[in-house]
Amino acid sequence: MLALGADWALSTPQGAFYSDIRAQIRTMDNVNIYVQMAGLMEGTNGTIHVRTTFQTGSKNYAWLNTAFAFGTMRASSTGFVVDMWHLTTG
Repeated sequence: MLALGADWALSTPQGAFYSDIRAQIRTMDNVNIYVQMAGLMEGTNGTIHVRTTFQTGSKNYAWLNTAFAFGTMRASSTGFVVDMWHLTTG
């Protein structure tokens, strides 16, 4: 993940926490990919459930532009840990 991005958070009086995260990653073959995650945390266990979209101009990674990804995110001592899955059909 590159040192570019932004994040916003909204908490409700009922205890829900909504997140909106934007970042840019660079692959090992030097391709930039824009990542947007939106999520919800309910309760106090610290796990945010996120849906993720990607944007890239790379032909090799064009499949990410239409990918449906979801996962979990939680804070660690060095930043955040994200576990992500790509949902497919068939």
